[in-house]
Amino acid sequence: IPEPVTVAAKAQKQVALITNRTVSGGLTYGLSNPFDYEVLQDEFDWRPMVRVVRFRNDAESGLGLPLPAGALSIFDSASGEVIPIPDELEESGERLRLEDTAVGQDNFFIAGESPQVMAKLTLVKEKEYDCSKYDAGRLYVDFGEYRLSIANANPFPVEVEIPVLVQRQIKLKRPSEHLIKRKGIKSLMLTLPANSSHDFSYVLKPR
Repeated sequence: IPEPVTVAAKAQKQVALITNRTVSGGLTYGLSNPFDYEVLQDEFDWRPMVRVVRFRNDAESGLGLPLPAGALSIFDSASGEVIPIPDELEESGERLRLEDTAVGQDNFFIAGESPQVMAKLTLVKEKEYDCSKYDAGRLYVDFGEYRLSIANANPFPVEVEIPVLVQRQIKLKRPSEHLIKRKGIKSLMLTLPANSSHDFSYVLKPR
């Protein structure tokens, strides 16, 4: 708490921890939660990508205080007014949350979907394996060559970051792009120009 407060016996008090503070961070677009191990294993039709807001809890970014876990509300500005961004989780009775964030720790939250940035995953060529010889025999996965298509309809470029993760019984081979490591996790990271699209291909094999 940034200043001393007094709490009466058997009472509670709400205290503002951070107010009127500008915090710097980064906005990227992804397919789902950054730690989803199955999103690249099952083809899907065109769907909106999610906005992933990343930040570091330090003084240089405008924070530098231990942040307790809690629910988040997101707002945007339009026509000079501040309006709330709908939270898709509320339909299922949940709330967008931020976990405990220590000083110096990196964290992220998902700020809804963007219909202007879309993705589609296509199984281009299926390949049959005798999965009884592999650990992957218990998985319902179509092996073969996949193509991930990403399209940006915005009049400005966007940053795309997709962790390339699969379940341990599966090998992802021959990615068409150089993958960059972030904290030990290989990711597809690219800048998608305005009104453009990009294809990323790879092959899934049983391990």
